[in-house]
Amino acid sequence: MDGNLSSRDGRDADIPGDDWARYGGARRKASESSHPEILSDDPFLDYRYEGGNPDQSAQPDATGPRSRANAVGALIAVIVLVGAAAYFSLSSANVAPVPIVTPVARPTVALGSASPTPLVQPTVQIGHVGVTIQMPLPIFVPNRDSNPDDGTTMYLVGSSGGFPVDVAQGIHGTVWGGAAFPTGLRKSIFDGGLWVSSWPNNYTACGPDCWDKATTYRIDPATGAVTLKLENTYLVGASFEGVYVASQSQVSTVDPSDGTVLSGVPWRQAGEPRLGCGSLWSVQLDSPNTILSLVDTASGYAMGPSILAADITFGPFSAEGRCWMMTGQGGASAKSTSLVWIYPSGSIAGERHVEASLVLLDSEFWVLLGDGTIQRIEVAAGVGIGYGRRFQLAVKPPNDDPKWLFASVGSLWLYTGTDLVGFDVPTGASAVGS
Repeated sequence: MDGNLSSRDGRDADIPGDDWARYGGARRKASESSHPEILSDDPFLDYRYEGGNPDQSAQPDATGPRSRANAVGALIAVIVLVGAAAYFSLSSANVAPVPIVTPVARPTVALGSASPTPLVQPTVQIGHVGVTIQMPLPIFVPNRDSNPDDGTTMYLVGSSGGFPVDVAQGIHGTVWGGAAFPTGLRKSIFDGGLWVSSWPNNYTACGPDCWDKATTYRIDPATGAVTLKLENTYLVGASFEGVYVASQSQVSTVDPSDGTVLSGVPWRQAGEPRLGCGSLWSVQLDSPNTILSLVDTASGYAMGPSILAADITFGPFSAEGRCWMMTGQGGASAKSTSLVWIYPSGSIAGERHVEASLVLLDSEFWVLLGDGTIQRIEVAAGVGIGYGRRFQLAVKPPNDDPKWLFASVGSLWLYTGTDLVGFDVPTGASAVGS
């Protein structure tokens, strides 16, 4: 090829002879006998060799690959034309098209709808009784925003005492008693020991005016002995950072080993402090509405209140990847339940109503149906009755009230008032499709 760029660039690219000279047509003729396999692999050079010659002396080979390809292309074009003619002929004859079958979407109910849409009911599985333990004393139904177990042992308390339960052997341990269990006990949280808090039972919730009347105790779960007593404090909750107590106009994080104050947040709210969804909240119940406020842990000020219905008192708690408040006591509501979805900022994202008895088990929503079956539902996805496998309970809760049902150590339990009944109904992630 000519290496003179000025003379080569001066040629007219539209003239076949120029293209031929530029892209090696002359070399193709000289070398194709010695290395035909190299140049024949280049379709651009095939095109130039067959279709462009400076002096028009070289003619395309009728038996060459390009000519054969052209013949096949012509045949395909004829077939396409014949097919198109047939298609338009059928169209002009008004032949009805074949209908396309549209798949039916799985029915769901959006957040805020009146009630969930029932799906096809799966097979009911019998929830056999795995263990029955006679109660040594009456207990409080475990509050579902605290931990009644440490992964292997369940810890239950009542107004006159408490005791551990070995769920593997189906027996209870030493019964505790004493000053830590007066009437009005509300909380029990296991974190480096069993923590309980008690206050006068004439308080529905323990706000700042109740703190100096409350006492927090740490109990040795093996013996029931009180190992730490924090007077004039109210137990808020526990996290990996420590145990939270409220006293003297602040919420403090204390070391669970000795009660040393690690940090504090000034409390400037009228409501009860609560831990939930990884944040600190104020819940005020003594008004025509429930007032929920997210609290800034640096300043103690509220970051804007949310006004809820007066009966929405439980929470905030995490379930299905969202933060919620709900009606009912201790995470259970009989017959009808309202759920409010809360943004991380504390504002209201939406509301969902469930026309069924609802119970929160292992951060999941379950419904107790009138036929004595219990079933997991997906509130966030709007999937109601018919989502998870239904389990028929061999023993029904008193008055069909779901408050007597709770989850501990990964399974379902029922307190009948005299007995503790454990079912082979799994809770948690293993519950769906089991």
